[in-house]
Amino acid sequence: GKTFQMCKMLFEKFLEEGKKFILLTRHKKDLGTIADGCFEGYFQVEHPEYHMREVLQMGHTFSRVYADTKVGEETSSVECGYVIPLSAVNDIKKISSLFFDTWCFFFDEFMPVDDRFLKNEVDYLLNIYKSVARGEGSAVRYMPIYMCSNTLSIQNPYFKALGLTSKLQSNTHFYKGSGVVFENCDNVEGLAEMH
Repeated sequence: GKTFQMCKMLFEKFLEEGKKFILLTRHKKDLGTIADGCFEGYFQVEHPEYHMREVLQMGHTFSRVYADTKVGEETSSVECGYVIPLSAVNDIKKISSLFFDTWCFFFDEFMPVDDRFLKNEVDYLLNIYKSVARGEGSAVRYMPIYMCSNTLSIQNPYFKALGLTSKLQSNTHFYKGSGVVFENCDNVEGLAEMH
């Protein structure tokens, strides 16, 4: 599925190049569960020797993500990313230089089933992006934001902010615009057979 493939891309890039990632969530209360929730299925299939662990930082402002592996009685840990809640936007601005070693953001299930987005959520994400996407000798560096969801509502605040509401139709599978790529993978028929 979508989360499996994203986790595969993130973890393989980390193993090959040492590039860390940022996982996004809405609420501070979610910290401590996001990384394991994302990566557990991928690890079971591809890397059963690994387990993700989050260590909360600055009173639920963000968490550091560690990939732990156990060989015999020995456990080794390596920091591979961070989890940032959008609701911590003001705190993240103050410590943004901590995230200089990241290459992308991943926001899994960015469209909540109950449509309960944060007030000003898109602004929060953009502020975090602007704070973190600096460094490497310049004021701005390329940092893609990958967003996935099982739920798809054309009237969500992200699509509105990106101007996608007027560009996408019910049968749109792929759209490339200025600074945005949308892909709709509909596997309902195949999934129904599998279930």
